[in-house]
Amino acid sequence: MPRQFDSDLPRVGADMLKPMAKTWGGDSKMRKDECIACIRAGLKDPQKVQAAIASLQPWERNALALIKRMGGIIQHSTLSTSSPISTAPAPRSLAFLERHAERTQSHRHTAQYRLTRESIYRGLESGTTLDELFVRLKTGSQTELPQNVVVELREWNSLRERVVLRRRARLLEFPSARALQDALAQGLTGNSIAERFLLLAHDKQPELQGLTRINYAQALPHNLNVFEDGKIHLNRGTRDLITDAQLSQWAIRLSDLEWQLTVESVSKVLNEGRKIAELLSFLEARSTHSLPSLLKIALRSWAGETYQVELEATIILRCPQEQVFEAIISSQ
Repeated sequence: MPRQFDSDLPRVGADMLKPMAKTWGGDSKMRKDECIACIRAGLKDPQKVQAAIASLQPWERNALALIKRMGGIIQHSTLSTSSPISTAPAPRSLAFLERHAERTQSHRHTAQYRLTRESIYRGLESGTTLDELFVRLKTGSQTELPQNVVVELREWNSLRERVVLRRRARLLEFPSARALQDALAQGLTGNSIAERFLLLAHDKQPELQGLTRINYAQALPHNLNVFEDGKIHLNRGTRDLITDAQLSQWAIRLSDLEWQLTVESVSKVLNEGRKIAELLSFLEARSTHSLPSLLKIALRSWAGETYQVELEATIILRCPQEQVFEAIISSQ
């Protein structure tokens, strides 16, 4: 199949286009569209073309001459028969690698990629099937894939398929596993999740009284009382499915409805790469009142911010008689 490189430029990632644009006078701060425009403009400038050709390696100039001799169009089979030319991946191959692998090294004519679980998930989510992935990898490597790689890719794919994302799902939470079983025995239908939850069918609305309804697509209620000493109290009857986990990540649980922020608990999360701004945003969004100023300063201090406080001696003049005081302050 003929390969028109100019039409493939939009499919190449910005990180790969920036080094190409430098050849034509561009810089690393350019956006993707600016890189493409710079490359196309350079190709139309005879002086820039001559300068670019002069900077090529001998085998690169030979490859360019071959492409020119074939009318500017080169067959894939021609590229695959010459190892020096094939070391520079085609734009479509680069686009495929950018979607399905993590780039670990990048040089002028070569790039090194690593397949990871996250990169494979990203590629499969973009619409690639596992069979297509195997075909592209085998075609690009021109050899059979190692068996351990095939096994690992199949395992990653199966793990991905076990995760089901539901939109607009309705979930009932019961106070105990027994309460859930009693509801099912009374005719309530759905899929049991763990011991206390029931996933309802989207087209069925249960006729139950006294339910607390929470829409997770909207902002959750202000149900936390946050105190100056770092203690957090969750208002009774306002529990949801995520607040407990969020609080327990940053604070030490004291009781069913109370948590305590400490230097150790907050520092542990910060050392894992989280930001103190995340905790402050969470508390401000869920607190029933404005956060105590002293607590905010303490949290930022635990995150490494420094504050300066000074203690100085002060001299006070005491006047037991009022007329003496008035005389002093009115004196010129």
